[in-house]
Amino acid sequence: MQFDTRTDAPSSPAPVIRLVVLATIMIGIGIRLYELSRINLWEDEIISVTHAVQPFWELLVNVIRHDIHPPLYFIQLYIWAFVSTSDAWFVANSISWGVAGIGAVWYTAKLLYGIKAGMVAAMTFALLPMAIASSQLVRMYPMLSVLVIASFYITERTFVRADASFRGLWILGLFLANIMIIATHIFGMVAVFFLGIYGLVGVFNRKGPRSDILKWLFLYGALAILALPVMASAVLHDPDSSVKASTSSVQAVLKLISALFMGSSAYRSDATFTIGLSLYVVVVFLGVGMRRSRIMTICFLIAPVATAMIIGFLIKPMFKAPFFASLGLPFAAIVLGIFADSLGKSRYGSRLPFWHSVTCYALTPAILLAAVFLMDRLNWKSTNYRAAAAMLNAEMKRNDVIYVPHYVMFWGIAWYLIGPNWGSPLAVAEPPNPKWQEVYRILGPELTGKLGLIPRTQSVEHAGVRLVIGHSSMDHVVGSSRIWLVTYGNRDPVPAAIWELNRLRVIEYRGLQVHLFGSSAESVGGLGLG
Repeated sequence: MQFDTRTDAPSSPAPVIRLVVLATIMIGIGIRLYELSRINLWEDEIISVTHAVQPFWELLVNVIRHDIHPPLYFIQLYIWAFVSTSDAWFVANSISWGVAGIGAVWYTAKLLYGIKAGMVAAMTFALLPMAIASSQLVRMYPMLSVLVIASFYITERTFVRADASFRGLWILGLFLANIMIIATHIFGMVAVFFLGIYGLVGVFNRKGPRSDILKWLFLYGALAILALPVMASAVLHDPDSSVKASTSSVQAVLKLISALFMGSSAYRSDATFTIGLSLYVVVVFLGVGMRRSRIMTICFLIAPVATAMIIGFLIKPMFKAPFFASLGLPFAAIVLGIFADSLGKSRYGSRLPFWHSVTCYALTPAILLAAVFLMDRLNWKSTNYRAAAAMLNAEMKRNDVIYVPHYVMFWGIAWYLIGPNWGSPLAVAEPPNPKWQEVYRILGPELTGKLGLIPRTQSVEHAGVRLVIGHSSMDHVVGSSRIWLVTYGNRDPVPAAIWELNRLRVIEYRGLQVHLFGSSAESVGGLGLG
């Protein structure tokens, strides 16, 4: 396998083509912006915004204490929140990163593979369903894609093509880009590993000097050492609840692959499953078939997925579609860009015949746009805290208790019932589990106290009502005449002590269930739908 490092003279696409590309990109941006009209933060987003509104040092401690991911994304979200703590403003952060991703894909593909490649790659990335969905969620995935593309570009300039002047500064930039990837996601080292493999293969393919291999070894060895604290964090936290995907059957594996392009919609209908799988197969087929994109396709679209599948089959599930999509989709877009550029150069010089132009600039965007509208992005938001909190605010009475055992659900209800500044997740919490008790013992009582790791209370007062957190907090609940229990629907049993009261209502808000228990049948109702 060979890298293609040619720098062909760029040809200027026709004005109508430029207009079509620009219009398509604007459509992709417009779809991303549409989310601002229907804001409803779900569970993972509540985690992000709760971290972001804490004082800076508390943010760092809170992330280490409550989150499996490193803190860099939450730090930039904290800075973003200087302007506002509204839901729409937080979603705008992800949209901004999503738009930056389109620009990064365009810039990288244009400089490395030509103007047509840049235009088609940007147009494709603007309409990839999973890229759109990710940039509508307050999570780190669109930011991660930008960092991956930045690292890829510098890797190309330094290790693959070796054409960068002041290579020492470029390698420093590569080090910083990769550190930022590691500091953004618990699987960040997976992305860095495959970026490094891509660079190493590039060194061997151009028969680079021994000094380049030594630079590579030093750089990625240092990155591996610096990633150790992130790996240690995974030991202290419970596994990510969203990483449940099974690889026990061929059908399960195919659905995971489809989810790279279609997200969780791949599991909900045959149409979205087929579209997602077809997109992956087409992109991989094209990518492997072209010399300029072969190694890229293997390193970012085939090998990471295969590695996750093997680990998931032999050890434990690790395939998290949003992460592997944030790693792979920019390169899927670039592959299609290279394909369009190759069509223009292989037989017809700098001009595409009519049917090739239709395929690149009309048919492909139309297929992607159809996939976007088939993808039910709202179903990702499986918990409707806004609606549940609105109902509680309307119907709660003085001296009621709102009991929310799960800490993230407590943050979500408090966010919408009280507001973003409801309190500190470190101060309002149940006692630590045994793993963290051992950490506290090692730190010692003085340092543990300075870091604010010892909870001060398990409840918050609001409008004459107590919000209570934690499975170990029943003594704060028992004895109340009216109890609102907020929990996951059909998953968690109702604590036995609460059954001393009558269950008067059960109201569902997607994945949430709100139970009202009282001593009399003052509010009779069956199942409400929120």
